[in-house]
Amino acid sequence: MRSLSSTTLPSGILDAHRGRPSYEVRVRGPGVGPGPWPWPGIDFLWGSPNIPNPIPFAKPLVLHIRNDLFGDDVTFGTLVGPLTGGTQTQIGVLQPGDCVSIQVSNISGVYATCAAGLESVVACIITD
Repeated sequence: MRSLSSTTLPSGILDAHRGRPSYEVRVRGPGVGPGPWPWPGIDFLWGSPNIPNPIPFAKPLVLHIRNDLFGDDVTFGTLVGPLTGGTQTQIGVLQPGDCVSIQVSNISGVYATCAAGLESVVACIITD
């Protein structure tokens, strides 16, 4: 993963969140590549497909997500439990350039996927 640059986030965002965990995830739909997981077409913006129990936080973290302006639509949601037997809850679809912030607590991961053959880069910043 590469760090965020001013080309992926609006001006001033990086300064406001300097020192916060920030990263980018390449989200690929089925058929684009094998991806890092044995489940083609599902990538994780936070968490993992292998966490069996939801992770509680005394104070929820906030995951700020921004889909690349030149990318494709990204469907995202939360996972509770492992991917093979857990519960996926779709939250919505981010079109190119869309941003959203979600609370992260009592889940195992935040997943993302694109339609078959498509891909995008999603920028993420974690705050408390």
